[in-house]
Amino acid sequence: MPNWKGRWSGGRKYETETGDTVWLIERRVNGRQQTLKLRVTSDRAADGELALFERDPLAYLADHAKRRNVQVTNLALTEDLIADFKANLERLGRSKKYVVDTENYLESWRERLGRADLRRLTLHDLQSHLKHLDAPRKCVIALKSCLTYAVSQGLIEPDENPGRFLKVEASQRSERPKGYDKATIEATYAALNKPAQLGRRSYSAEVAQAVRDAYRLAAETGAHYTEIERIAKGETAGTSTRLVDGKADAQIAAAVSFVHKTSARRGVSHVISLSPAAYRAVLRLQARGSAPVESHMREYLGAARAALKAKKRLRLGELRHSFTSLAKVHGRWVSVANAGVSLEQIATVLGHSSPATTKKHYDHSDTPPRIDLGFNLVHKDDPPMKDLEQVAA
Repeated sequence: MPNWKGRWSGGRKYETETGDTVWLIERRVNGRQQTLKLRVTSDRAADGELALFERDPLAYLADHAKRRNVQVTNLALTEDLIADFKANLERLGRSKKYVVDTENYLESWRERLGRADLRRLTLHDLQSHLKHLDAPRKCVIALKSCLTYAVSQGLIEPDENPGRFLKVEASQRSERPKGYDKATIEATYAALNKPAQLGRRSYSAEVAQAVRDAYRLAAETGAHYTEIERIAKGETAGTSTRLVDGKADAQIAAAVSFVHKTSARRGVSHVISLSPAAYRAVLRLQARGSAPVESHMREYLGAARAALKAKKRLRLGELRHSFTSLAKVHGRWVSVANAGVSLEQIATVLGHSSPATTKKHYDHSDTPPRIDLGFNLVHKDDPPMKDLEQVAA
């Protein structure tokens, strides 16, 4: 039974088992009582539908019946269904990143499935399409969630849901060596070009530059993608960037401070120092206001892999592993004055059992040293350094 939530200006509304609100228009037209179920997600949208109904009730009824008949005869993974599911995720409080990524996974499915009736698809049909999709595990999760939502809205009967047979493979830790060598990282950066089209989506040169900038930060600093996101958002995410040395050949050009989000260090600022090229990458990302979404990063890296004919899949997250491995072999410890001693050495002199104690209580430097890996990250479309020096000034 519906959980009735009271009345609104057009009729009644109720709550489904999943917590969604459904608005009903209840009016008499030509002497007959009409009850119309609306596919809206807010009082404002319901009021808009009511205004359309009251402008021409007969035309609205005909249009409503047409849409209902189309739904009965064919239920495809349309833009409207994806939009409704996206709105549902937002109401449930899912993060913006989660919603955007899920929408991209569903768009990949939509490009493969076209206008196919979801209720007529078999497990074999879905599996044959799945092998052509990137991130298959996450694509399965996105489709199963969307189809479960369709069931909750009465669009699909439970026994017609093709996603009920799809299995989500358990996430397994790979035993293969992680990270890339220096030559691969440099070649990948040079191959991060603006493709004419990826699937049905075309991307601008600005997106390609943002992808390269995020890649550079991950390679040079070992930063997590979520940290790059906070750096790109700038002051709105509590991030501050400070110019240290504007020279093109500076050892450390700037320091960027951002807030940790992990439970262990929540609210604690972390500071990293940047090379001149990395600093300019930060300036571009902050001017943009955001880092490129992870799905774009995957697609560009996939295109670079194809161009390089690389056997190993290129992943942004593995640059952190690369940073650690390469730092041990190629790393050069540099500071603002290119002098000084390590915290470990200072801890020994002060008699501390751990350098963590020294850092917590005595290290108040706001421009920490950085590890220079000697990367030569060059791309033909990168802006000239002289132009960005004017921006930095």
